[in-house]
Amino acid sequence: MKNSLKTNISFVMLSICTFKRPNILSKCLETVVSLSLPKDIKVELLVIDNDFEASAKDIVDNFKSKTNIHINYFVEEKRGLSNARNRLITEAVNLGASHIAMFDDDILLPENWLINYINYYNENKNAVIITAASYAAFVTPPPKYIEKNDLFKCSTTKKTGSVRKDAASGNVFFPVSIITDLGLNFKNDYVFMGGEDGKFFEEASNKGAMIVWCNDCFNRELNSNDKINIKWILKRSHYNGYSAAQNAMKRKSDNLGKNLYIIRQMCSFVLNCLILPFTIMLGFTAFVNMLGFTFKALGRVQGSMKSSPLNYYEKIYGD
Repeated sequence: MKNSLKTNISFVMLSICTFKRPNILSKCLETVVSLSLPKDIKVELLVIDNDFEASAKDIVDNFKSKTNIHINYFVEEKRGLSNARNRLITEAVNLGASHIAMFDDDILLPENWLINYINYYNENKNAVIITAASYAAFVTPPPKYIEKNDLFKCSTTKKTGSVRKDAASGNVFFPVSIITDLGLNFKNDYVFMGGEDGKFFEEASNKGAMIVWCNDCFNRELNSNDKINIKWILKRSHYNGYSAAQNAMKRKSDNLGKNLYIIRQMCSFVLNCLILPFTIMLGFTAFVNMLGFTFKALGRVQGSMKSSPLNYYEKIYGD
């Protein structure tokens, strides 16, 4: 029986949120201009600027003369990821889109990215939401210990057709029916912590919208120069662990389960600390990777023991 959430593609809204990253946004929009477009499907671009000063407007206006894709630009003055993404899905519905192809403002899109999504959505009868990898790309060539770090992945073991429990906003395609029929939105609990996208798609999955992986729909995440250092790796690893632990604790309904989770995270952190000094014998890249895993484990310990979110994104901006 056909899933009623899976609808025919008539109007795809390419959709991004941005905040004070003009150079990165420009590189992203250049790849939007180069996209191959379907012949019989309407395609528009939706940009939500989370800066009340509308700092992205000149960038967007500059690209209007470079593409035949109609560009919709809105400012969401209320700061935070959840607020910007809720404005995005609201405007996409209001503009009449049947489907949303969502990506971040630091993403570079391959030429056939949208075509591959449309083809796979039509081929896979069960897939309501489709997601794929975002592989690392760099503004300038990084040192080897950065390029080979676990945070900057350039491969995946996931298989096309595999069913997922959640997805990320950096690379996902879905019908607006999951918004209009299921009443989903991005939760404000995560407004500056991040992870609201994973929770959004996890809820969609729990309500019957099957999420399917497709390797042909990969894109690339452009990492700016401010990420090419150990400090950023450790901060990001800590954040990833903290937010993952907070999400895990919210899913646990009994104190026993919560306490066991905390104990496991503490044991993992201690084990990582014991192993860390020995990894230097395997080289600096291995040591930095293990250091990142240790900070992630520390984040999981702290995230599981605290109820307050980590406001990782509140002050982050720039290229």
